[in-house]
Amino acid sequence: MKKLSFLYALGTVAYISVISTILQNGSRIFGEKDTFITPILFLLLFTLSAVTVGGLVLGKPLMLYVDGKKSEA
Repeated sequence: MKKLSFLYALGTVAYISVISTILQNGSRIFGEKDTFITPILFLLLFTLSAVTVGGLVLGKPLMLYVDGKKSEA
C-alpha cells in the first residue's frame, strides 16, 4: 500500500510539473494571440486539474472507505 501511495504522490508531482511548465511557456507554445477561447480553455484545464489531482490524492482512500475498509482508508 505504501508503494502505491508513493506512486500516486509521484503522479501528482509529475502532473503538476507538466501543467506548470505548459503555463510558463504558453506564449511560446501557443503564440501571443489572445482570443475568446483562452479563458474557456483555462477554466477547462483548471477543472481537469482538480479532477486529476483529486483522483490521485483522494481516489484510493475513498474507494477503501466505500468498500468498508475504514481503518485502511
